[in-house]
Amino acid sequence: MKRKINEILVLIIGSLFLISCGPTKHYVSHILNKEDINRLKSKKTIIKASDNVDLDEFVTTFNKMFTSKADFSEKFKKTFRSKLKNSVLFSNVEVGEINTFDLLREKSRSDYLIYLSNFEVTNRIEMRNSPATVGPNNFGTMHTTSVEYCVINVKVNIYDLKTKRKVHEFTAIGESSVFLFNFKNTLNKAKERAITHIINYLNSGKTLYKQY
Repeated sequence: MKRKINEILVLIIGSLFLISCGPTKHYVSHILNKEDINRLKSKKTIIKASDNVDLDEFVTTFNKMFTSKADFSEKFKKTFRSKLKNSVLFSNVEVGEINTFDLLREKSRSDYLIYLSNFEVTNRIEMRNSPATVGPNNFGTMHTTSVEYCVINVKVNIYDLKTKRKVHEFTAIGESSVFLFNFKNTLNKAKERAITHIINYLNSGKTLYKQY
């Protein structure tokens, strides 16, 4: 009996160790740094977003949460604006209503344009091996389970409005695992994390996170 208790304790401790040492992943990629962007707190920025959304997976959930791809883009932009403003990374954050770049440059007092485009809503499946359970004759059995993730990719282009040049480009990724078949919450978390990764990267250059 004591031996079985010790074996169970070893399994529990091993599981906790594996969880605490979980894998890390780059959630910002395809970085193209044309020019250094600095002294952001003294700069103003304006945000625009394309309604081009590549909807590969989570289609039913997406259609329940958003009336259209343009609705998704608009809500993503407004949430991003709110969180970016709260981060105090820029001195001022606006949402762009003018489509023409030249007019935007003339009418806006902003220094930068952050343009969000190439949205993609997709998924990935991860296979996980759970710790072995001790059966008869002290033989362990390894169990394999699959976990589905909702993944949202968004391309971020930053333009200097004064010079009309692209100064930075990268892709931000947000993802969340499906829990208890709550697909709406999963998609929303993936969206929120994509936004968080954009802001963190602009603030500190952080790209690597512990996998969610």
